[in-house]
Amino acid sequence: MPNPQIDRYTHYLYMLFKGHIHSVLCHSKTGLGKTYTTIKLLKNTKVRYKYVNGVVTPVELYKLLYDNRYDILVLDDIETMFHNEYIINLLKAALWDVDGKREVSYKTSSKALEGYDSDFIYEGGLIILANVIKGRKDESFKALMSRCLKCELIYTLDEIKQISTDIINKKDLTFIQKQTIIDIIRRRIFPQHSFNFRLLDRLEAFVKYDIQNAEELFLGSLNVDEILDTFLTVVDQYDSVVEQQLKFTELTGKSKMTFYRMKKKLKREGLIK
Repeated sequence: MPNPQIDRYTHYLYMLFKGHIHSVLCHSKTGLGKTYTTIKLLKNTKVRYKYVNGVVTPVELYKLLYDNRYDILVLDDIETMFHNEYIINLLKAALWDVDGKREVSYKTSSKALEGYDSDFIYEGGLIILANVIKGRKDESFKALMSRCLKCELIYTLDEIKQISTDIINKKDLTFIQKQTIIDIIRRRIFPQHSFNFRLLDRLEAFVKYDIQNAEELFLGSLNVDEILDTFLTVVDQYDSVVEQQLKFTELTGKSKMTFYRMKKKLKREGLIK
Protein backbone atom coordinates (compact mmCIF):
# COMPACT_ATOMS: atom_id res chain seq x y z
CA MET A 1 0.00 0.00 0.00
CA PRO A 2 1.61 3.30 -1.09
CA ASN A 3 2.39 5.62 1.79
CA PRO A 4 3.24 9.26 0.96
CA GLN A 5 5.09 9.70 4.25
CA ILE A 6 7.44 6.81 3.54
CA ASP A 7 7.91 8.13 -0.01
CA ARG A 8 8.81 11.58 1.33
CA TYR A 9 11.18 10.11 3.92
CA THR A 10 12.84 8.02 1.20
CA HIS A 11 13.40 11.14 -0.89
CA TYR A 12 14.92 12.92 2.12
CA LEU A 13 17.35 10.05 2.69
CA TYR A 14 18.38 9.98 -0.97
CA MET A 15 19.04 13.73 -0.74
CA LEU A 16 21.28 12.99 2.26
CA PHE A 17 23.11 10.16 0.50
CA LYS A 18 23.79 12.38 -2.51
CA GLY A 19 25.12 15.21 -0.36
CA HIS A 20 22.34 17.73 -0.99
CA ILE A 21 21.61 17.98 2.74
CA HIS A 22 23.53 17.06 5.90
CA SER A 23 20.87 15.61 8.20
CA VAL A 24 17.43 14.00 8.37
CA LEU A 25 15.40 13.73 11.58
CA CYS A 26 12.61 11.15 11.52
CA HIS A 27 10.18 10.85 14.41
CA SER A 28 7.03 8.85 15.13
CA LYS A 29 5.37 6.79 17.80
CA THR A 30 7.38 3.78 18.91
CA GLY A 31 7.18 0.59 16.88
CA LEU A 32 6.17 2.14 13.56
CA GLY A 33 9.19 1.07 11.54
CA LYS A 34 11.53 4.09 11.61
CA THR A 35 14.62 1.96 12.21
CA TYR A 36 13.56 -0.87 9.90
CA THR A 37 12.77 1.50 7.01
CA THR A 38 16.01 3.45 7.49
CA ILE A 39 18.37 0.48 7.73
CA LYS A 40 16.67 -1.30 4.83
CA LEU A 41 17.22 1.71 2.56
CA LEU A 42 20.82 2.11 3.72
CA LYS A 43 21.53 -1.54 2.91
CA ASN A 44 19.72 -1.44 -0.43
CA THR A 45 21.73 1.59 -1.54
CA LYS A 46 24.97 0.13 -0.13
CA VAL A 47 25.77 3.35 1.72
CA ARG A 48 28.50 3.15 4.38
CA TYR A 49 26.92 3.79 7.76
CA LYS A 50 27.27 3.35 11.51
CA TYR A 51 24.20 2.60 13.62
CA VAL A 52 24.12 3.70 17.27
CA ASN A 53 21.24 3.04 19.66
CA GLY A 54 20.72 4.63 23.06
CA VAL A 55 22.33 7.31 25.16
CA VAL A 56 25.78 8.66 24.37
CA THR A 57 27.93 11.21 26.17
CA PRO A 58 29.47 14.27 24.48
CA VAL A 59 32.87 12.55 24.40
CA GLU A 60 31.37 9.39 22.86
CA LEU A 61 29.52 11.47 20.28
CA TYR A 62 32.71 13.31 19.35
CA LYS A 63 34.46 9.99 18.79
CA LEU A 64 31.53 8.71 16.71
CA LEU A 65 31.56 11.82 14.53
CA TYR A 66 35.34 11.60 14.13
CA ASP A 67 35.42 7.86 13.36
CA ASN A 68 32.56 8.17 10.84
CA ARG A 69 33.37 11.60 9.43
CA TYR A 70 33.00 10.43 5.82
CA ASP A 71 30.00 8.13 6.33
CA ILE A 72 26.39 8.19 7.48
CA LEU A 73 25.86 8.10 11.25
CA VAL A 74 22.47 6.84 12.45
CA LEU A 75 21.54 7.95 15.98
CA ASP A 76 18.49 6.02 17.22
CA ASP A 77 16.44 6.59 20.40
CA ILE A 78 18.62 9.48 21.52
CA GLU A 79 15.92 11.82 22.92
CA THR A 80 17.95 12.51 26.08
CA MET A 81 20.74 13.95 23.94
CA PHE A 82 18.51 16.89 23.07
CA HIS A 83 18.79 18.09 26.67
CA ASN A 84 22.61 18.19 26.69
CA GLU A 85 24.05 21.53 25.60
CA TYR A 86 27.47 20.04 24.73
CA ILE A 87 25.86 17.42 22.49
CA ILE A 88 23.63 20.00 20.82
CA ASN A 89 26.67 22.15 20.06
CA LEU A 90 28.56 19.19 18.58
CA LEU A 91 25.62 18.30 16.36
CA LYS A 92 25.18 21.92 15.27
CA ALA A 93 28.85 22.11 14.29
CA ALA A 94 28.60 18.84 12.34
CA LEU A 95 25.61 20.13 10.39
CA TRP A 96 26.49 23.73 9.58
CA ASP A 97 28.85 24.99 6.89
CA VAL A 98 31.21 27.84 7.65
CA ASP A 99 33.09 28.86 4.51
CA GLY A 100 32.12 25.51 2.99
CA LYS A 101 33.44 23.43 5.89
CA ARG A 102 31.81 21.80 8.90
CA GLU A 103 34.42 21.99 11.64
CA VAL A 104 33.84 20.05 14.85
CA SER A 105 36.02 20.62 17.89
CA TYR A 106 36.23 19.40 21.48
CA LYS A 107 38.77 20.94 23.82
CA THR A 108 39.51 18.86 26.91
CA SER A 109 42.44 17.85 29.07
CA SER A 110 40.83 14.46 29.72
CA LYS A 111 42.57 11.35 28.46
CA ALA A 112 39.21 10.14 27.14
CA LEU A 113 40.04 11.67 23.77
CA GLU A 114 43.66 10.56 23.70
CA GLY A 115 44.56 9.67 20.13
CA TYR A 116 41.89 11.95 18.68
CA ASP A 117 42.46 15.36 17.10
CA SER A 118 40.92 18.25 19.03
CA ASP A 119 39.15 19.39 15.85
CA PHE A 120 38.37 17.98 12.43
CA ILE A 121 36.26 18.58 9.33
CA TYR A 122 33.07 16.51 9.30
CA GLU A 123 31.98 15.45 5.82
CA GLY A 124 29.45 12.76 6.71
CA GLY A 125 25.70 12.79 7.18
CA LEU A 126 23.43 12.29 10.16
CA ILE A 127 20.16 10.41 10.48
CA ILE A 128 18.43 11.04 13.80
CA LEU A 129 15.55 8.73 14.80
CA ALA A 130 13.32 9.64 17.73
CA ASN A 131 9.94 8.80 19.19
CA VAL A 132 9.41 12.39 20.30
CA ILE A 133 11.33 15.61 19.82
CA LYS A 134 11.88 16.99 23.29
CA GLY A 135 14.44 19.53 24.25
CA ARG A 136 14.95 22.79 26.03
CA LYS A 137 13.03 25.33 24.01
CA ASP A 138 15.98 27.69 23.78
CA GLU A 139 17.72 29.20 20.79
CA SER A 140 20.44 26.54 20.74
CA PHE A 141 17.90 23.71 20.47
CA LYS A 142 15.93 25.61 17.81
CA ALA A 143 19.15 26.17 15.86
CA LEU A 144 19.84 22.43 15.86
CA MET A 145 16.31 21.64 14.67
CA SER A 146 16.66 24.19 11.87
CA ARG A 147 19.69 22.26 10.57
CA CYS A 148 17.64 19.05 10.17
CA LEU A 149 15.19 18.11 7.46
CA LYS A 150 12.35 16.72 9.60
CA CYS A 151 9.86 14.01 8.71
CA GLU A 152 7.12 12.68 10.98
CA LEU A 153 5.62 9.27 10.24
CA ILE A 154 1.92 9.13 11.10
CA TYR A 155 -0.21 6.11 10.30
CA THR A 156 -3.94 5.64 10.74
CA LEU A 157 -5.01 2.41 12.43
CA ASP A 158 -6.36 1.16 9.08
CA GLU A 159 -2.93 1.76 7.50
CA ILE A 160 -1.19 -0.08 10.33
CA LYS A 161 -3.57 -3.02 9.93
CA GLN A 162 -3.03 -3.12 6.17
CA ILE A 163 0.76 -2.89 6.46
CA SER A 164 0.67 -5.60 9.13
CA THR A 165 -1.34 -7.80 6.78
CA ASP A 166 1.20 -7.24 4.01
CA ILE A 167 4.06 -8.10 6.39
CA ILE A 168 2.38 -11.30 7.59
CA ASN A 169 1.58 -12.45 4.06
CA LYS A 170 5.31 -12.33 3.27
CA LYS A 171 6.29 -14.34 6.36
CA ASP A 172 7.36 -17.97 6.34
CA LEU A 173 4.18 -19.12 8.11
CA THR A 174 1.51 -21.67 7.33
CA PHE A 175 -1.67 -20.52 5.65
CA ILE A 176 -3.73 -21.05 8.80
CA GLN A 177 -1.19 -19.14 10.92
CA LYS A 178 -1.33 -16.18 8.54
CA GLN A 179 -5.12 -16.17 8.44
CA THR A 180 -5.36 -16.39 12.23
CA ILE A 181 -3.05 -13.40 12.73
CA ILE A 182 -4.80 -11.30 10.09
CA ASP A 183 -8.23 -12.18 11.51
CA ILE A 184 -7.21 -11.16 15.06
CA ILE A 185 -5.82 -7.86 13.79
CA ARG A 186 -8.97 -7.05 11.82
CA ARG A 187 -11.50 -8.03 14.52
CA ARG A 188 -9.88 -7.36 17.88
CA ILE A 189 -7.48 -4.42 17.49
CA PHE A 190 -8.77 -0.95 18.34
CA PRO A 191 -7.15 2.49 18.80
CA GLN A 192 -7.02 1.97 22.58
CA HIS A 193 -4.42 -0.77 22.05
CA SER A 194 -1.84 1.53 20.38
CA PHE A 195 -1.02 -1.35 18.04
CA ASN A 196 2.32 -1.24 16.24
CA PHE A 197 4.70 -3.51 14.35
CA ARG A 198 6.47 -4.67 17.52
CA LEU A 199 3.14 -5.89 18.85
CA LEU A 200 2.67 -7.67 15.53
CA ASP A 201 5.79 -9.69 16.32
CA ARG A 202 4.28 -10.55 19.72
CA LEU A 203 1.05 -11.74 18.10
CA GLU A 204 3.02 -13.89 15.68
CA ALA A 205 4.87 -15.47 18.61
CA PHE A 206 1.60 -16.36 20.38
CA VAL A 207 0.19 -17.93 17.21
CA LYS A 208 3.30 -20.04 16.74
CA TYR A 209 3.16 -21.10 20.39
CA ASP A 210 -0.55 -21.97 20.70
CA ILE A 211 -2.77 -21.10 17.76
CA GLN A 212 -5.97 -22.13 19.56
CA ASN A 213 -5.45 -19.75 22.49
CA ALA A 214 -3.32 -17.14 20.72
CA GLU A 215 -6.09 -14.56 20.53
CA GLU A 216 -6.83 -14.42 24.25
CA LEU A 217 -3.16 -14.73 25.20
CA PHE A 218 -2.31 -11.80 22.96
CA LEU A 219 -5.20 -9.58 24.04
CA GLY A 220 -4.38 -10.30 27.67
CA SER A 221 -0.84 -9.04 27.09
CA LEU A 222 -1.94 -5.66 25.72
CA ASN A 223 -2.14 -2.44 27.67
CA VAL A 224 -5.32 -0.47 27.10
CA ASP A 225 -5.06 3.32 27.10
CA GLU A 226 -7.89 4.05 29.55
CA ILE A 227 -7.94 7.80 28.86
CA LEU A 228 -8.15 7.21 25.12
CA ASP A 229 -10.79 4.55 25.70
CA THR A 230 -12.91 7.03 27.66
CA PHE A 231 -12.39 9.72 25.05
CA LEU A 232 -13.52 7.49 22.18
CA THR A 233 -16.50 6.26 24.20
CA VAL A 234 -17.86 9.74 24.92
CA VAL A 235 -17.23 10.87 21.34
CA ASP A 236 -19.26 7.89 20.15
CA GLN A 237 -22.08 8.43 22.67
CA TYR A 238 -22.59 12.21 22.45
CA ASP A 239 -23.15 14.32 19.32
CA SER A 240 -22.36 17.68 20.91
CA VAL A 241 -18.68 18.49 21.32
CA VAL A 242 -19.50 20.42 24.49
CA GLU A 243 -21.24 17.36 25.94
CA GLN A 244 -18.31 15.18 24.93
CA GLN A 245 -15.86 17.50 26.69
CA LEU A 246 -17.94 17.79 29.86
CA LYS A 247 -18.42 14.02 30.14
CA PHE A 248 -14.75 13.34 29.41
CA THR A 249 -13.69 15.79 32.12
CA GLU A 250 -16.18 14.27 34.57
CA LEU A 251 -15.01 10.70 33.97
CA THR A 252 -11.27 11.30 33.81
CA GLY A 253 -10.64 14.41 35.87
CA LYS A 254 -8.66 15.77 32.93
CA SER A 255 -8.94 19.39 31.83
CA LYS A 256 -10.90 20.91 28.97
CA MET A 257 -7.57 21.67 27.29
CA THR A 258 -6.59 17.98 27.45
CA PHE A 259 -9.84 17.02 25.70
CA TYR A 260 -9.32 19.42 22.80
CA ARG A 261 -5.63 18.54 22.54
CA MET A 262 -6.56 14.85 22.24
CA LYS A 263 -9.28 15.65 19.73
CA LYS A 264 -6.84 17.54 17.51
CA LYS A 265 -4.21 14.79 17.78
CA LEU A 266 -6.65 11.96 17.00
CA LYS A 267 -8.06 13.82 13.99
CA ARG A 268 -4.52 14.23 12.70
CA GLU A 269 -3.95 10.49 13.12
CA GLY A 270 -7.20 9.64 11.36
CA LEU A 271 -8.76 7.96 14.40
CA ILE A 272 -11.76 10.31 14.55
CA LYS A 273 -13.46 12.60 12.05
